[in-house]
Amino acid sequence: MKLSDYKTLYIQNKNFKNLFNANLISLFGDWFNFIAITSILLSLSDDSSIVAYMFIIHLLPYVFFTTSGGVLADKMSRRKIMMVSDIARAIIVGAILIAVFFKSVTAILALLFLEYTFAAFFEPSRSAIVPNLVAKKDLYTANAALSTVWSMMMAFGMALGGLVVYLFNAEVALIIDAFTYVLSFIYIKKIRVEETHILPGFTLKLKELFNFKEVKEAILYIRNNVYLLPIVLSKGALEIYVGAFIFLLTLYGEQKFLVLGSGALGMGLLQTMRGIGTGIGPILSRRIFKTTLGDYYSLWMGLLIAPIGYFFLSLTDSFLLALLCVLIAHIGGSANWVTSEQLIHQLVPDGFRGRVVSFEFVFLTLTMSLSVKYGAILIETYHYSLEYSTQIMSYVGVITAIGWAFLTVSVAKPFKRFIKTI
Repeated sequence: MKLSDYKTLYIQNKNFKNLFNANLISLFGDWFNFIAITSILLSLSDDSSIVAYMFIIHLLPYVFFTTSGGVLADKMSRRKIMMVSDIARAIIVGAILIAVFFKSVTAILALLFLEYTFAAFFEPSRSAIVPNLVAKKDLYTANAALSTVWSMMMAFGMALGGLVVYLFNAEVALIIDAFTYVLSFIYIKKIRVEETHILPGFTLKLKELFNFKEVKEAILYIRNNVYLLPIVLSKGALEIYVGAFIFLLTLYGEQKFLVLGSGALGMGLLQTMRGIGTGIGPILSRRIFKTTLGDYYSLWMGLLIAPIGYFFLSLTDSFLLALLCVLIAHIGGSANWVTSEQLIHQLVPDGFRGRVVSFEFVFLTLTMSLSVKYGAILIETYHYSLEYSTQIMSYVGVITAIGWAFLTVSVAKPFKRFIKTI
């Protein structure tokens, strides 16, 4: 895959261009938001575990509402779901600014939960609409491009977010975030797509938000197509330990690798390397593994590289080496993420795709929530050092990768039979 492939898809496909631009702008604001909210909460509380609670509140809506978002994405206009979610989040970020003014940690966390609830409805539609916008041959390029923009905006957003907080204040970053949701709404509105999956006469009712019958159908579909199991579970397997790593990485920036005496700058630069790594991973993976079967096996490599990178992070006192370790770790993690998404888009039919994606998100958010919580317990309850806590989670990561490899091998034969039919 070459850079020219991205450029060609972006220029020639206006619908994908609008989705790409919407993602780019809103994600840039999101990563400003991350640094700002983290800095605000740490300034309002002496307990570092408040960061873990922020992560968990970020993830819980995905557990409770992503399945509902997936069901709606298979019945309603995915474009309209994304538009409503963007406007709602712009209003909520404005409300967070008011909560910051009154220094109410409870209100900030409650509003964050509400913001991420709308994100939980947005994401299944964003993911499921991609195959409706691009040709099958362009799916990997499209997914890699969207992953790359996520990575780029994490890198630049985190770095600039830390700089803005350092030079001005966190409130400026939140204002920028609110405006990015409005711009994202404008770009999504420009998308023109025939959404053939929409059920005629379907009207949204409250019970639809808590209707898990069709999610069970998605689970049955996965069970009947067992070769999908390692693909759908791969992101969740990764988050069993990466969730804790991301929490610990925040503390590395705040406590160990301060830049110019600023935890926000240290945290921003470490997260920037995480972003750069997630941009490089999919490109390297595509160059090395060029077939569908190769993609299937490459997921295992991503699961293994991440814990190795963080293990070496725990051994260094050099900030430059720490940046390199984070880069390598997230090259592996992002290759796993993009490849699994590409395989789902390629192998799952349109009528089930939203629900399968939502099931995948529920599993990964559950594992990530538990991972973040366990990372906080290692630090706050057992009082282990950052380095020893990182090493423990690295061992968990290696064990998880080995277990996932056994699962992949056990269903490899039906997968090989299936790919011969596509």
